[in-house]
Amino acid sequence: MQPRNPAYRNDKSPQNVNLVDCNSLLEAGDSIAAAERLDRVQIEYSKLRALLISERTKKPWAQTDVSIAPTMLTRSGFETDVSSYRDNYVSLPAGRKPADFYDQNKDKRERPLVSLAPRITYALGLLARYSEPQVIIVSHAFELYWPMLNFAQRNERARVGLAFFGSLLDYRWKQGGLFDSENPIEFFDLDDHSAELLGGIDLSGRARSQVAASPSGSGLSRL
Repeated sequence: MQPRNPAYRNDKSPQNVNLVDCNSLLEAGDSIAAAERLDRVQIEYSKLRALLISERTKKPWAQTDVSIAPTMLTRSGFETDVSSYRDNYVSLPAGRKPADFYDQNKDKRERPLVSLAPRITYALGLLARYSEPQVIIVSHAFELYWPMLNFAQRNERARVGLAFFGSLLDYRWKQGGLFDSENPIEFFDLDDHSAELLGGIDLSGRARSQVAASPSGSGLSRL
């Protein structure tokens, strides 16, 4: 971890980055398909990349040096961060076996839980070395909340944003205060662009409620 007032790196390495959680978007597509009674809903990744570029221009944010998507196809314009799918399984409680959770006798087996949040958090930590990093993360995973908040609080020149379908966010983002005006994490609601990204399916009418923020501060702030 960097000290409280670090001598940040200020070189020409990429520090304006989009990090896209492909698994989070895959799960969103599956959820929407089930709700709409469709066989499949495919995320338009090339349009997502173009949208992130456009939103950076509107804010304004610095333009992207690189867009990274674990396991995503390069033809969508993303750099890939390839990993074995087994490496991304969420660890089971100590001493438990997969058979305890995934019934081998069912016609349609439940698939193991997958999370790319640790890989994205590590990338966020690497980017924290720079003087003015600007990072947009596309994910629903609440595991990213505290690393993103700490990233923004440590460096006033840093910017960090979350982009996802607001109606599909983990509810704890709202409880954590994502929608509070003083929260340094900027939110890009993909619900407003869902028809474009989801082949005509419009999520923008779904209601979103705001709840009280959680108490601020954590052990990370002392490191």
